[in-house]
Amino acid sequence: MMPHAFHRKLLRPRAVRSDGFEVEFKGMVRVRYSEPGRAVTFCAEPAIIEQGEFKGSHGWLVAISQPTKWDDGATLSEAERALVQERSREALKFMGVPHVTG
Repeated sequence: MMPHAFHRKLLRPRAVRSDGFEVEFKGMVRVRYSEPGRAVTFCAEPAIIEQGEFKGSHGWLVAISQPTKWDDGATLSEAERALVQERSREALKFMGVPHVTG
Protein backbone atom coordinates (compact mmCIF):
# COMPACT_ATOMS: atom_id res chain seq x y z
CA MET A 1 0.00 0.00 0.00
CA MET A 2 1.35 3.41 -0.92
CA PRO A 3 1.21 6.25 1.58
CA HIS A 4 -1.00 9.16 0.59
CA ALA A 5 -1.99 12.31 2.43
CA PHE A 6 -5.70 12.57 1.66
CA HIS A 7 -7.60 15.82 2.13
CA ARG A 8 -11.36 15.83 2.62
CA LYS A 9 -13.29 18.28 0.43
CA LEU A 10 -16.54 18.24 2.44
CA LEU A 11 -17.63 17.51 6.01
CA ARG A 12 -19.23 14.29 4.79
CA PRO A 13 -16.74 13.55 2.07
CA ARG A 14 -17.91 12.74 -1.42
CA ALA A 15 -14.39 13.40 -2.70
CA VAL A 16 -10.80 13.25 -1.54
CA ARG A 17 -7.70 14.81 -3.00
CA SER A 18 -4.16 13.53 -2.61
CA ASP A 19 -0.83 14.36 -4.17
CA GLY A 20 -1.59 14.42 -7.88
CA PHE A 21 -5.03 12.76 -7.99
CA GLU A 22 -8.63 13.00 -6.80
CA VAL A 23 -11.45 10.48 -6.33
CA GLU A 24 -14.98 11.88 -6.32
CA PHE A 25 -18.57 10.63 -6.37
CA LYS A 26 -20.35 12.25 -9.30
CA GLY A 27 -24.04 11.94 -8.53
CA MET A 28 -25.32 8.59 -7.33
CA VAL A 29 -23.97 6.21 -9.98
CA ARG A 30 -20.45 7.32 -10.92
CA VAL A 31 -17.07 7.58 -9.22
CA ARG A 32 -14.43 9.64 -11.02
CA TYR A 33 -10.69 9.21 -10.58
CA SER A 34 -8.76 12.15 -12.01
CA GLU A 35 -5.19 13.30 -12.45
CA PRO A 36 -4.05 16.54 -14.07
CA GLY A 37 -5.26 16.39 -17.66
CA ARG A 38 -7.03 13.01 -17.56
CA ALA A 39 -9.74 11.06 -15.79
CA VAL A 40 -11.48 7.70 -15.70
CA THR A 41 -15.05 7.13 -14.54
CA PHE A 42 -16.33 3.99 -12.79
CA CYS A 43 -19.95 2.90 -12.60
CA ALA A 44 -21.33 2.56 -9.08
CA GLU A 45 -24.63 1.38 -7.69
CA PRO A 46 -26.17 1.37 -4.25
CA ALA A 47 -26.03 -2.07 -2.65
CA ILE A 48 -26.19 -3.91 0.62
CA ILE A 49 -22.68 -5.22 1.15
CA GLU A 50 -22.70 -9.01 1.50
CA GLN A 51 -19.00 -9.66 2.12
CA GLY A 52 -15.81 -8.24 3.60
CA GLU A 53 -15.31 -5.58 6.25
CA PHE A 54 -18.56 -3.72 5.41
CA LYS A 55 -20.80 -6.84 5.47
CA GLY A 56 -24.42 -5.92 6.21
CA SER A 57 -23.92 -2.20 5.53
CA HIS A 58 -25.71 -0.11 2.94
CA GLY A 59 -22.99 0.97 0.56
CA TRP A 60 -21.82 0.91 -3.04
CA LEU A 61 -20.76 -1.62 -5.63
CA VAL A 62 -18.02 0.22 -7.54
CA ALA A 63 -16.81 -1.22 -10.86
CA ILE A 64 -13.12 -0.38 -10.34
CA SER A 65 -11.95 -3.38 -12.37
CA GLN A 66 -13.95 -2.43 -15.47
CA PRO A 67 -12.38 0.62 -17.14
CA THR A 68 -9.65 -0.01 -19.68
CA LYS A 69 -9.60 3.51 -21.16
CA TRP A 70 -9.28 7.06 -19.90
CA ASP A 71 -12.43 9.14 -20.44
CA ASP A 72 -10.79 10.71 -23.53
CA GLY A 73 -10.48 7.24 -25.14
CA ALA A 74 -6.75 6.66 -24.54
CA THR A 75 -5.97 3.14 -23.36
CA LEU A 76 -4.83 2.62 -19.77
CA SER A 77 -1.61 0.63 -19.55
CA GLU A 78 -1.61 -2.28 -17.07
CA ALA A 79 0.56 -0.23 -14.69
CA GLU A 80 -1.79 2.79 -14.93
CA ARG A 81 -4.82 0.58 -14.40
CA ALA A 82 -3.31 -1.04 -11.30
CA LEU A 83 -2.37 2.37 -9.87
CA VAL A 84 -5.83 3.85 -10.56
CA GLN A 85 -7.49 0.83 -8.91
CA GLU A 86 -5.23 0.93 -5.84
CA ARG A 87 -5.61 4.67 -5.33
CA SER A 88 -9.38 4.50 -5.83
CA ARG A 89 -9.77 1.69 -3.26
CA GLU A 90 -7.66 3.61 -0.73
CA ALA A 91 -9.65 6.80 -1.30
CA LEU A 92 -13.02 5.04 -0.87
CA LYS A 93 -11.78 3.46 2.33
CA PHE A 94 -10.50 6.84 3.56
CA MET A 95 -13.90 8.42 2.84
CA GLY A 96 -15.50 5.72 4.98
CA VAL A 97 -17.70 4.66 2.09
CA PRO A 98 -18.90 1.07 2.55
CA HIS A 99 -18.02 -0.51 -0.78
CA VAL A 100 -17.24 -3.64 -2.71
CA THR A 101 -15.11 -3.32 -5.82
CA GLY A 102 -15.76 -5.43 -8.83
